[in-house]
Amino acid sequence: MKRPVYITGSGLLCARGRSPGAVANALWAGEHSCTGRRLGTRDFPYFSMALPETDWLARAERALVSVAAQLAPFAAETPLFIASSSFQIGHFEQQGAPFDLPVASASFSRRIGDWLQSSGPRYSFSTACISGLSALEAARSLIAGGQIDEAIVIGCELANNSTLAGFAAMELLSQSTCQPFDAGRDGLVLGEAVAAARLSAQPGTWRISGLRTGIDAYSATGPDPAGGPITRLMADCLKEAGWGRPRSN
Repeated sequence: MKRPVYITGSGLLCARGRSPGAVANALWAGEHSCTGRRLGTRDFPYFSMALPETDWLARAERALVSVAAQLAPFAAETPLFIASSSFQIGHFEQQGAPFDLPVASASFSRRIGDWLQSSGPRYSFSTACISGLSALEAARSLIAGGQIDEAIVIGCELANNSTLAGFAAMELLSQSTCQPFDAGRDGLVLGEAVAAARLSAQPGTWRISGLRTGIDAYSATGPDPAGGPITRLMADCLKEAGWGRPRSN
C-alpha cells in the first residue's frame, strides 16, 4: 500500500516573523537584520527570536506552543516527529555545571508533547543538518504505508553556545552579516527557529511527490568529490516524483 501524502498545514517562528506568511513577506522585502551573540571574547551576528522569556525552557515552550497553534487543531493522539540537532543543550548550559543529564536527549520530545497536550507517540530525530528532512521522510513513509493517517513534524533549533562554538572553531561564521550567494560573503550566520508541518493522507494544497535522504560516508569530514552518492540520491528522488529525462526529438 502506498498512498499519496499531503502537507495540510504549516507554522513558523524565527527572527523574520511569527508565521510563514510574515516571514515570506520579510524575505521578499530583503529584510536580513540580526542581533548578536557573545561567545567568550568574540561577538557573532545571530538571528534570535523576539521572545520576552529569559528562562530557556519557558522560552522554548512559548515558541513551540506558538508554532503548533498555527496548525489547525489536531487530535491529541496524532504522532509527533521532532527534529533537532541540539535539542535542550541550551537548557543545560543555562543551569551551569554541574548538572544532571537525562537518560537521553529524547526526553525533550516528551516535554514538547506535554506542552502541546499530545498523548500520541513522539519520535526524535537528530541527524545534524538534515534532522528535519529525516523526520519528514519517516512521517511520510508511515503515512504512505497506511500505518498512520496524519503526523505533526516539528523542527526546532533553539539558542545555545555549543552549536555556535562548533561552527566558530571551524572558522565558518561571518564577522559581519548574512549575505547568501554574495561574492563578498565571509561566512555563515547562525540563529534559532521553530517550524512545523502537518502531513496527512487526506488531500491538501501540496503533495510530497519525491523525498529521499541518505548518507555519504566517503570520509568523516567531506563528501565524495566525484559526487556519486548525492547524484544517485537525487536521481532516486526525481524518479519517485515522476520526473524523467526529457526525450530528444
